[in-house]
Amino acid sequence: SRETVASGVAAVRMEKEGILEGQRTVLRELSDHELENLDPKTIIDAANKGDQFAISILSQIGMNLGKGIAILIQIFNPEMVILEGKFAAADQFITVPIQQSINTYCMAQLREKTTISLSTLGEDAVLLGSVATVMDNIFRKEKAFAKKTESAELV
Repeated sequence: SRETVASGVAAVRMEKEGILEGQRTVLRELSDHELENLDPKTIIDAANKGDQFAISILSQIGMNLGKGIAILIQIFNPEMVILEGKFAAADQFITVPIQQSINTYCMAQLREKTTISLSTLGEDAVLLGSVATVMDNIFRKEKAFAKKTESAELV
């Protein structure tokens, strides 16, 4: 499954395994307690400081995400794919490998019509989307109720 190879959990697992195997990384200096609390943001911060192992992990995650996105592009043919969440903060460390993978695994005529963008909503993107969905449903129900009331008054 893509979650096992292209998620925050996968990135953290890869980082911990690398540290335990002796990989050279600034994250190796973390205490056991800090290692247990390792998260994608820590890996992204290390990559931004030039940590090659962290960059390599983000690249692997990006390539795997790109494979999944290539499949979705070929099925749904979207105009745009928006990446959000913690990995959106990885910027070029994740977008470049995603684009390379899409170029490899997606038909040219479809991938050329799709733009890959990063969300600017930050970590609240899911929450904001949920609120927008609820509000949209409330307004639809209110509008339908108002139309029924108006129709009843006219009769």
